[in-house]
Amino acid sequence: MAVEVSIGGMRRNLTEVTEGWIRDEIGRGRAGGQDVCVLVSIETARIHINLATRSCSLGGGVCSLNPLEHRIVELWTSCGLNEYSFEASGVVAFLHKLRALAGSELRACA
Repeated sequence: MAVEVSIGGMRRNLTEVTEGWIRDEIGRGRAGGQDVCVLVSIETARIHINLATRSCSLGGGVCSLNPLEHRIVELWTSCGLNEYSFEASGVVAFLHKLRALAGSELRACA
């Protein structure tokens, strides 16, 4: 696995994720009155990180991040995904920027 995206419990590999799927899954969950959980898991040779929106009820702690992982966390935050009121457009933007930031690393594991 390189990158896996989970929205409301529905999982897809990054290569299968589309902007429409992101918007549909988040919209469907919110229309049903749910707090939607978005989880992005990244496992490559240099990146080992799980990112989750605040609506996810996950335990765990913070480990020491390497510089690339730290930049990915900063990117997550800059896209508003650490807020309860995150937008689907923030998820889309994060994934686009993630591909630009770590593209060669992600392609190596595809």
